[in-house]
Amino acid sequence: MSIGEGRKRKTRSDKKRDIKPFVNAELKDSIYRLAFITSTPVKDICEALIVNAVHGNKEIIQELSRYFKRGVRINNTYFTGSLNNEPLYSIVQKGETERISFRAKSELYEILSALSYAFDCSVSRVSAVLLYESIIDSDFIEKRVEGYLNSLESSRKKELKQLLKYIRAE
Repeated sequence: MSIGEGRKRKTRSDKKRDIKPFVNAELKDSIYRLAFITSTPVKDICEALIVNAVHGNKEIIQELSRYFKRGVRINNTYFTGSLNNEPLYSIVQKGETERISFRAKSELYEILSALSYAFDCSVSRVSAVLLYESIIDSDFIEKRVEGYLNSLESSRKKELKQLLKYIRAE
C-alpha cells in the first residue's frame, strides 16, 4: 500500500449539514434575544425552532401546505400539491435581510429537503420560513423560556420583553 492509497475515511452517522438562510433583520434579532435569554447557542436555538416547526406544532406544516407545488409525505401524513398554488415567495418578510447560520442533523435535513421539493425552492428558503413560523408560535417560546424566568438577570428580562413585543406584533 503506497502513501497515496489508503482506507476511505468514515463519515459520522450523526453528521450535521450547514444551512445559511437569509432572514428578516427583526427575526434574526429575536433569535439572538432568545439565545441570550436562555443562555443557549444561536445554532441550537435555530435547530430547535426548525424541529418545532416540523415535529412539534403540526399546524405550521398544515398551514404552509397550501403553498406546496408537489405532493410530499411528512411524518406519515401525505400532503397534495398543485402547480397552480401560490409560490412560497409570497410570504417572505419584507425589509432588510441578514444571513443566519445553523446546522441540522441529517434526518432533519432530509425533511427540509423534502419540503424544498414540495415548495419548489431551496432548503435555505424553507428553513427561513420555518424559523419565522416557529418563532411566532408563542406556546413554544413560553415553554423554552419558562425554565429560565426565575433566574434571569435584569438585562435578560429586558431582552425577553423585546422578544415578546416582536412576537405579539406578528
